[in-house]
Amino acid sequence: MVKKTIEKIKALIGMHSLVGVNTSKFPVGFGNYFDFRSGERCLNMWAENLREFASKKEILEIECTVFSDGKSRLAFVTDKRVPTEWLHSRLCVTGRGWNSRELCEACCEFQGASTVNRICGCEAPDQAPRLGQSFRKDSEYYPYKGTNHCHNCGRKFPIVKEEK
Repeated sequence: MVKKTIEKIKALIGMHSLVGVNTSKFPVGFGNYFDFRSGERCLNMWAENLREFASKKEILEIECTVFSDGKSRLAFVTDKRVPTEWLHSRLCVTGRGWNSRELCEACCEFQGASTVNRICGCEAPDQAPRLGQSFRKDSEYYPYKGTNHCHNCGRKFPIVKEEK
């Protein structure tokens, strides 16, 4: 069962990816995914934007909506002080995974995102979705010409272009 809470989290970055990002202008439209130092994966803000916004506004704690299945904690920045242009909607769990189908479904529902390319449907509620994707670059529709591969059941199905 997934638990949803509203929490104040210290605005400190722990682990983050290492993508080179142009930070000459904020907010950045693409940046590094990150975990808060307290361990929650942030699903809707880039590390560069959190660092800059917290520094500029002298914010020590930021309000987040946190989803937990008891093993994994995923956070959305929902602090009213943060303008929407500082947030994003990618829902990246790279390097961590969703931990359970029900956690993925709860986060996608909260964000208004589809689960179509995130779960197979074979997973039990407490089982982690394990999808791989392969793409064809020979099309004007890249990256939407491709295949999802479920590592749980072996099913292969087309990647579906998601509406924004």
